Formats: sequence, C-alpha cells, structure tokens
Amino acid sequence: MSRPLELVRGLHNLRPEHRGCVATIGNYDGVHRGHQHVLARTRELAEGNDLVVVTFDPHPMAVVRPDREPRKLTTLERRVELLREHGADEVHVLAFSEEMSGWSPAEFVERVLVEQLMSSAVVVGEKFRFGHKAAGDVAYLTGEGERHGFTAVGLALVGDGEVLSSTRARTTATPWYAAQLAFAWTVASASDSTARTRPVGPTASASAAVKTPTPL
Repeated sequence: MSRPLELVRGLHNLRPEHRGCVATIGNYDGVHRGHQHVLARTRELAEGNDLVVVTFDPHPMAVVRPDREPRKLTTLERRVELLREHGADEVHVLAFSEEMSGWSPAEFVERVLVEQLMSSAVVVGEKFRFGHKAAGDVAYLTGEGERHGFTAVGLALVGDGEVLSSTRARTTATPWYAAQLAFAWTVASASDSTARTRPVGPTASASAAVKTPTPL
C-alpha cells in the first residue's frame, strides 16, 4: 500500500527526510496529459526515490504581472489531489513572492534544488523558464546540474501526439482538448443563480469568466 502524499508549504517547512529526491517543477495547472507524461518520466528516473513536485501558489504571473494572471483550471487543493493520483509522493508548494521573483536562476537552483531538496534529477517542460525575468531555461538548468551534480531533463508536454499547454486549455473549448485534462472541465456562470455549467473558451460568455473552473 502506498504511503499518503505529503504536502509541504514553504522551504522553511522542509525536513531532512524531504531531501534527496527526483523533482519536477512547474505550475501543473490542470494536470493535463502533457503534465502526466512528465510525471511518468520523472517516476522512471526516481527508481524508488521520492518523486517531488515543486509548484507555486500564487501563480508567478499574479505577482510579476497581475494584469496578466491566468484563470486557474483547478484550485490548489484539487491540483494536489491530481498530482497524487498521477504519482507524486510529495508536493512542495512555494509561496511565490516579490522576493522570489527577484532571485536569479542560479539563486533559485542553489536555494531550492541544491540546498533544500538535494535533488539527484530535475525534470521540467521543455519551455520551462525560471529566475528573475525568466532568464533561466532548460539549457541553463542543464549546465547548473553539471555544476552541482544533478541530472536535468526537459520534455515536451505531449498528449496523444500533440504538444499541450494549460494556456491553450484555458482558451480552447473543444471536446478533444477537454479530454486531455485530468478532470471534467466546466465552469459555473458567475451570474447564473442555478449554478448551471458551460465550457470555458472562445464561445463562453463574459459572465462565465470566473477565476476557477469547477472540477467535477
């Protein structure tokens, strides 16, 4: 029987038993099939070690560019549940802040991946960016891995042969794209007192544009 997933909020709550892992980093909003592909590959690399997902709350854009904060596909609580269902042993939620937004890519690697998690491998999406002004990418992470002794892997977020993204999921209301998500995707109308649901996307009315779709 697998052990319960452990949720860790903030670097200050990490304990020695949380260190020494294979980690994957990302927002993982919606936990779509592209995310699931990354999680499966991370599980393969873990080889019996803990699979740790490092995610952020709030979304970095809510701090860096509040006017461009994306609508959430899932609540944080539901995201954690879906990550557990798809193989995570631990989910570390970093409180993204103004201070963290100022960290250089090197500082993020050293403070999170090296000093705190002591990761042996780190898996990310191939378009992953991190650090101040998104200056760090997979190539930079690979170089830092060589310097600090961990393996860095960048993967395409592929589901059913097509590259997926949470951004596209927020704006595409097709049955195929909805099927790539790890949950049934509908949204309650903010102005509908009967709480009927309808899909989010280009055809949805402005009254349905609430922040979080209702996961079923």
